[in-house]
Amino acid sequence: MGRDFLAEVYYPYLLKNEKATGFVAVGEGDAVGFIAAAPAGGFYIQLVKANLKSMIKFGIRSLFRHPFLLIYTMMVILVLFSRKSYQPTDSDMELLYIAVAPGSERGGVGSGLTEALFLDLPKIPGFKQCVVKTLESTAHTNRFYERNGFGVLHRAFGRVWYAREINAR
Repeated sequence: MGRDFLAEVYYPYLLKNEKATGFVAVGEGDAVGFIAAAPAGGFYIQLVKANLKSMIKFGIRSLFRHPFLLIYTMMVILVLFSRKSYQPTDSDMELLYIAVAPGSERGGVGSGLTEALFLDLPKIPGFKQCVVKTLESTAHTNRFYERNGFGVLHRAFGRVWYAREINAR
């Protein structure tokens, strides 16, 4: 939904959540990557409920810029509410978002962020594994998760759910 959405809605909401965590990778004074995780199965629903007006504003703006997002959004909604999709448990943390700036890919930024996240996750009590979902068609993304210790948890609707155990200290 764009940088304004991230700055005005997403990041402030993430930072207010005491069970969420995230990291920013900085190189030469600029952000080159970001990772965030929160308890699974509710972060985005709660985000929408808490920021409904902003979500509508940014959603409509995004649809005008990228109309294909309407189709993608409908697919996401179908997957979220399908009984065939993975249903997170109370002990699942979800990797919500990981991004690396163009030009910084394949330099270890994503793996470094993932390791920083997994060093931090045991500090948040009650979680046994971290899950993340991707598209089956994104082979490079799937290889990234597999290289970083995630194993396949579930497959359905062209999606793959991966999981990695959160080791207690």
